Amino acid sequence: MKLRPEQLESHLSKQLLPIYVVSGEEPLQREECVDAIRAAARTAHFEEREVFHVDRRFDWNELRSCADTLSLFASRRIVEVRAATKLEDAGRKALAGWSDRPPEDVLLMLIVSFRVDGQMARAKWFSALERAGAHLQVWPVAPAEMPGWVAQRARRAGLALDADAAALLAERAEGNLLAGSQDVEKLALLYRGETVGVEQVLAATADSARYDAFDLVDACFSGDAPRTVRIVRALREEGMRLQEVLGPLAWAMRSAAEIAPATARGMSVEQAMGPRHGAWRAPQRRRALEAVLARHRAPRWGTLLRRASLIDRRSKGDSGRLNWRARGELLQAWGELETLTLVLAGLNPLRG
Repeated sequence: MKLRPEQLESHLSKQLLPIYVVSGEEPLQREECVDAIRAAARTAHFEEREVFHVDRRFDWNELRSCADTLSLFASRRIVEVRAATKLEDAGRKALAGWSDRPPEDVLLMLIVSFRVDGQMARAKWFSALERAGAHLQVWPVAPAEMPGWVAQRARRAGLALDADAAALLAERAEGNLLAGSQDVEKLALLYRGETVGVEQVLAATADSARYDAFDLVDACFSGDAPRTVRIVRALREEGMRLQEVLGPLAWAMRSAAEIAPATARGMSVEQAMGPRHGAWRAPQRRRALEAVLARHRAPRWGTLLRRASLIDRRSKGDSGRLNWRARGELLQAWGELETLTLVLAGLNPLRG
């Protein structure tokens, strides 16, 4: 069966299945789901716990041996299999075999620190796991959902936040929910019984937001100019090379440039994407693409791509060892990148 994280508490109050798969790239929510399952298992008298960390050298015979041996003991046990990469054939076969005959008094948790994609979800071995147990896919919290997430954590911690403080905390914790959760707990300890405002948040917390280049694509394509500036400057301050940022942005711009003529002829974005641009079919990405195509019609994309190409040439000297002239060129390139992303977001349109 499939479960959403918000359904887990209710599910565990009614039953405990022999297998749980918990997947997703967001560590805080993933581990909170794992903790909830462990707690329910302890309540059901699962007293022992064994953990396997899977890498390319892992011997899957250990898991088979574990399944055979555990039935000899009276105590109930949790077996956790933690994988950071997709499983090879030996692992898939071992887990499929476990699913066919789950050992008695054993709870298996497969914890994967990546998103289970459609191909993996449709695989026979993974479907066998879902039939024998439950799969929880944990998704990152979208920027628009962050204030609600912060407010929920604050209520749980007994912390009173005003609206501006909640918005600031949400901004500073984007992409780093663990830091955001810790900040909420810290504020709850420092200001118990008070309503916390922006000044207290600034005094007691650091900006812990974490971004990547695809966050920048999402922000500027969606038209969120303040978030766009915040991400560009954060990536620069974190020491990311400009070309590492510009590469995904240029890829996204080329996709938009290829799709724009078809939408200009009256096709929907969904139709215009076709199989070549399947990476944009995720709902959030498709909405961002639709937004940027509504702002910038087909003729404009040539100008935008030429500007990206100029920034790319200016940034070629970003090798880590720069003389003063090269540093000036690189700083100017970062400024031009920020301008380009603001143009994409709908501000200060370029001429030509």
